[in-house]
Amino acid sequence: EQFSFRTPPLRNVDLTAPNFHNGASRNLADAIRHYRDVPAALEGFQSGFVDARLRSTLGVDATTVASVLATLDPLVRAPHRLSDADVADLLAFLRALTSPRAALLLQDVPATVPSGLPVFDH
Repeated sequence: EQFSFRTPPLRNVDLTAPNFHNGASRNLADAIRHYRDVPAALEGFQSGFVDARLRSTLGVDATTVASVLATLDPLVRAPHRLSDADVADLLAFLRALTSPRAALLLQDVPATVPSGLPVFDH
């Protein structure tokens, strides 16, 4: 289905930024705040956090945004009344799913994946 994406597991989610399929959110708090009012967030989307190499692939024109809004799940279509305290509680829950030891592994990123392709394209 168009505009459908796989939801990744939440284990160690605090270490997986940027968030969303296009990397538009740099931290979990911004990702949660996006869901306070998804239609408004989509209509006011700014591509500044998206990698410059990917910006030309964004569908931010009015026709695409209208199409996305028309297919939004009813669970996210209506604004949610998430207070700052609610956002803080959700952040605490998500951060509880992140192992403090997992951050230590970030320095152990290999130079290549098994296929030989580089992990980072410097």
